[in-house]
Parts: sequence; structure tokens; C-alpha cells
Amino acid sequence: MLAAELGISQTCHFYSFPAGQKLADSLCHADLFVMPSISEPFGLTALEAIGYGAPVLVSKQSGVAEVIRNALKVNFWDTHELAIKLSCCTK
Repeated sequence: MLAAELGISQTCHFYSFPAGQKLADSLCHADLFVMPSISEPFGLTALEAIGYGAPVLVSKQSGVAEVIRNALKVNFWDTHELAIKLSCCTK
């Protein structure tokens, strides 16, 4: 797995579809919720993360970026800016 090769597997969790208590526990303890979507019509997952108190980083191209104010936002193609914001939030 690439996360192991990069040495981030102990600090990053990649979920396909957590539900129920697993989702709540994950979001309550998250340092940052990241949704670098190319095109997400709205992005309810980002709102769920906010609801559980997790800070969020979303792409400016997602629909949710238009309605939330207190979130980090990047263009989905700007991997350099994404990396900078990730490193600032996860120390």
C-alpha cells in the first residue's frame, strides 16, 4: 500500500464507507477531514465532519465549498497547496 511506503499509515486512515459508531468515533477524533474531490455536487460528508467537530479541507470545486466559511479550501489540482495545508493541520 502506498501509505505504508510513504510512512504515513500510522497517522492517516482511508475509509471506503464507515458507518454508525465507527464514523462518529473517526470524525470526533480526527485532526482533519480531507475531501479533495474534483466534482462533488454537494459534499454531505464534509458537513458531517463539521457536525462532529472535525476541521475540514475541501476542494474549491466541491459544492459544499460555496456554503461553508470556516474550512480550508484548495483547488483540487494544486497538490502543493494541499500538502502545505495538510502539514499545517496535522502536527
